[in-house]
Amino acid sequence: MAKFFKKTAAVAMAGMLTLAMLSTAAGCAKEAPVYDEFADSRVLNIGAWVGPPSNETTQERYDEIAESGLNFIIDIYSGAVEQKLNYSQQAGIKYIMNGIYFPTYEGLAEYMDHPALMGIIGRDEPGVSAFEELAAKKESFKALYPDKLFFVNLLPSYATEAQLGTKFYTDYVRMYAETVAPELYVFDGYSLLKSSTGATSIESGMLFNLETVAMEAQEQGKPYWAFLQTMGYGGDRRNVTEADIRFQYYTYLSYGYSGLLHFCYWTPGGAEFPESVYAMIERDGSRTPTYDAVKNVNAEILNFDHVLLSYEWTGTMTVLGENELMCKAFQRLSSPLKEHEAIERATASENAIIGTFKDGEYNGFMAVNFTDPALEKTNHIEIKFRDAKKALVYVDGQPQTVNLKGGVYSADLDPGEGRFIIPL
Repeated sequence: MAKFFKKTAAVAMAGMLTLAMLSTAAGCAKEAPVYDEFADSRVLNIGAWVGPPSNETTQERYDEIAESGLNFIIDIYSGAVEQKLNYSQQAGIKYIMNGIYFPTYEGLAEYMDHPALMGIIGRDEPGVSAFEELAAKKESFKALYPDKLFFVNLLPSYATEAQLGTKFYTDYVRMYAETVAPELYVFDGYSLLKSSTGATSIESGMLFNLETVAMEAQEQGKPYWAFLQTMGYGGDRRNVTEADIRFQYYTYLSYGYSGLLHFCYWTPGGAEFPESVYAMIERDGSRTPTYDAVKNVNAEILNFDHVLLSYEWTGTMTVLGENELMCKAFQRLSSPLKEHEAIERATASENAIIGTFKDGEYNGFMAVNFTDPALEKTNHIEIKFRDAKKALVYVDGQPQTVNLKGGVYSADLDPGEGRFIIPL
């Protein structure tokens, strides 16, 4: 997929500075790869569900979306589409319009040439029984508008058998691939839980869901995105902190996802969303703490997204914490990476995951503190690399050149933290 976000000159310059060549004195380390030329072209897709409602459709509101670091918005409301497209273009973001209720797509032609239009919502959370009709609608739309996105988001792995239309989630995703043949895979999964007593946890199928969709999309040679939780809902999903946002970003990125979507941008109404829950923007239009949390994490990730997106995902390793006997999320995985030729060993004081990536002669590793951020656990990790003297490490989105004593990289990862490591 093309990347639709135009970075500021300051961010682009930061990206250039992060990729300075490392010293190769005495032949101890190879040079670091340089990705400066991709700073504006390889950009993570970061969007959100629920744009401003009709009474808040102003240029200022669309500028506010861009200010947060989002580069596209998915609009569930109908009406004033041309106006919203113009506001999006002026703000430098893309716009996905709601096309679910259009019986045919010929009437959308007046919008399709607008430079801000990314595509339409084709369907939200279809079950297997809807796949054949969905495939026909996709073909109809793409025949008319081949360069626009027909956006469909799949159900998560914790959906019921009745919702999915099949017993196994892997079958659901495979049937979607075979029947609909999508241009892009997207699912929504909200994994930050709280109980009636206030206890918090991570939904046990979080990694299984990421793995299942990523592996199917890779097999089909298609990009893949996912929704993440940006607000509480349903009684068992909690409002989020900045550490929660960061945790979801780095976990998704460790599976090679090239698009992150927030649920939600503007807080929706309805019985499912009581007054105690909120998204990035409140119902009255005020910013919530989540807005600043998302803005901060977006700025961090967009400093080095062009580096990460230069690599191909090759699998994700799990590392059981030294005091842990089991991890339900790890146990549910079907194909975790057991070993990597560049890693002699990896240990962690708490549960961790390590996404593995490849770009030519270079390996990249995304190490993530895979503990519930609400528990506020720091995670000490150690990775012993084979034949590496140094590493280029992205910490809080910024580069650090690190000498590796005995090939070992060690770090204390804060709650929600991830680090991208390029051994040299």
